[in-house]
Amino acid sequence: MVSGARTTILKLQYMNRKFKHYQYAMAYAVQYQKELFAYARDRQKKNLPVSDQDYPNVVIHLSVTNPTMAPLLMIGGMGPLAGIQGFKKACSRFKNSRDIILYQICNTPCRTKAIEESIKSNDVLFFNKNMVVQALVNAIVKGQTFFTNDLLPVDVMVLCNTAHHFLKEVKTVLKKNHFPVYRKIKIQSLIDSAINKTIATSERDVLILSSNGTRQSKLYTKRLQQNSIKFHEPDEILQQHLGKTISRGMKGFENNYALHQGEKFFGIIKAQYPGINTLLAGCTEIPLIMNLLKQNGRHDTREFLTGIEVIDPVTEALEDTSYFQQKNCKSYKKYGNYRRLY
Repeated sequence: MVSGARTTILKLQYMNRKFKHYQYAMAYAVQYQKELFAYARDRQKKNLPVSDQDYPNVVIHLSVTNPTMAPLLMIGGMGPLAGIQGFKKACSRFKNSRDIILYQICNTPCRTKAIEESIKSNDVLFFNKNMVVQALVNAIVKGQTFFTNDLLPVDVMVLCNTAHHFLKEVKTVLKKNHFPVYRKIKIQSLIDSAINKTIATSERDVLILSSNGTRQSKLYTKRLQQNSIKFHEPDEILQQHLGKTISRGMKGFENNYALHQGEKFFGIIKAQYPGINTLLAGCTEIPLIMNLLKQNGRHDTREFLTGIEVIDPVTEALEDTSYFQQKNCKSYKKYGNYRRLY
């Protein structure tokens, strides 16, 4: 049975799964998630590692009739579970109002390793960093071609907080080497959306939970400091604990491990930061860990997690994509149903 699931998902690497209705797309997303789980179990039984790069690349396409919003390209696969959850959120939020593509580029090199590499050296030739940048550029260039109307501007979301460290260079490469694509797309930053939401939430004591790469790159802390927002981060020991829960528990689909480690982690957090009322989920796996604990955790853990406000960058970015930049207005006004936007 596991072998059959593995064969199925391997075939998806070369397929563009297309759906005409968001409910069908969401139903397939549930099946795809089961296939990811089976694939991870298969590798673990063979004593093989399970990381983002071990999963196949996949394209899932919601192609609706008469869309009334701009198409949305979601770059996922970092990790794949967070990617498919982001796609499900987008389908649930927009239903049949826009075309949505999830492009799971699971073979993207480790973002944290690339950041650590650049921090430790001043050499301009960083192999892993350049590989990450090129993977993101290729995904955007190729992903936008899957939409049937190539005249329309495209909203782009990268479903990995850490990957945002590289987006400035991604835009530079797009502008230099793929200028028509550069003019056509609008990248909606998870970081910008989450920061704007945090600033709008006044009198908050914020706890930032993120991956090691996001923390090292100071994607959130620098912006919060600039806006005089009080925040906390776990100490180094807790951060390493959280990193293992993300990598092994969520990316490796070991739910029991994630549940056990998550209980310990939030038990310490609750004791160390009793005044925390807002949690900024600076890694796309954090909401997944929290949902697991809310469903299956101890009563005191569930009570703690339901009592704080969670700022989910993906959710906030999806809301922000509902409002388009002025530079895209003429394009949307010109083509069919998109006139309704303005």
